[in-house]
Amino acid sequence: MMKKIFLLLLCISSLYTANSQEALKLYNRADKRDTGDYQAAIAELTQAIVISPTFARAYVRRAWIEAQHGDMEAGLNDLNKAIELDTLNPDPYRIRSEIKKSTGDLKPALDDINRALGIDPTNSDAYAIRGAIEIKLKDFAAGIKDLNTAIAGKPDVAEYYKDRAMGKSYTLDLSGAITDISTAIKLSHGDPSVYVLRGLLKEAAGDYSASINDYTSAINVLQASPLGNAQEMAGIYYLRACAEDIMKLRDAAKKDLQRTVELDPKSATTYYRLGQMELDHQNFKGAIAYFDKAIQIEPKYAEAYSYKGNAEMRMNKKKEGCADMQKGKSLGNHSLDHYMEYNCK
Repeated sequence: MMKKIFLLLLCISSLYTANSQEALKLYNRADKRDTGDYQAAIAELTQAIVISPTFARAYVRRAWIEAQHGDMEAGLNDLNKAIELDTLNPDPYRIRSEIKKSTGDLKPALDDINRALGIDPTNSDAYAIRGAIEIKLKDFAAGIKDLNTAIAGKPDVAEYYKDRAMGKSYTLDLSGAITDISTAIKLSHGDPSVYVLRGLLKEAAGDYSASINDYTSAINVLQASPLGNAQEMAGIYYLRACAEDIMKLRDAAKKDLQRTVELDPKSATTYYRLGQMELDHQNFKGAIAYFDKAIQIEPKYAEAYSYKGNAEMRMNKKKEGCADMQKGKSLGNHSLDHYMEYNCK
């Protein structure tokens, strides 16, 4: 009888070992797949989990892929399961923290990353995640300190410098922020967002010429990329136009704003800005046309009504001008109240 039980246990153990080995093969195959073939990777990880339901690492890996491709709910469910199976693995806490951070659930994200660091206090990625969360929570000193630790451990990660630059910018350390973002540019291998961030920092420091150069670099990177996003490109053209306008490069600014609406025809703000430029050049008819487009897209655009009314007044259309300025005022824009008091009696 004992011999039969022993043989039965041996068979079960052999089956378990075979299943574990097959699940591991599937895991390794999924891990080596190109990121573009993520669905096949998820299918292999799912098969590994079916064969070995307690394979915690497979849940973690599947969760990471799901989150990277926008399925946050599935990712969180897999991470919860992984934690249930192995409470001493810091990875699911760290990845769950990243997902929560990305969705704005900051305090639970901070709890998770603290748990990850409690298990493994040497992980640079975890310090970087906590630093980024702390900066979003406006604890800038703590965030910068954690990012310093992350950079000391892994000095070649662009994202760490980018996040620390954000923290320094909030503390008005613009020089330190620009130095960090310049390092991020060297490490990023063609990320347009770092050029945009440095452009914004240069603007804050009053160096509009340098900011224009950075926005141009960001546009060039996007134009060279097969994954270039039209709306993202439109936003950068808009930023460059604003800097050009401040430097009185009006022709260049107008050209960039027109390019912006070609890429993003529903940008009411861009039509409004074009209207303001035409108003400054006393092309009142052109200004009204642009303000009308802004209002068509955003019917409660208070400033567009107000300055359309101003343009109409300057064309001696007092009735229409006063009505539009009053509409802008009723929607919350009070920049022309004094002008109205004097001219719309």
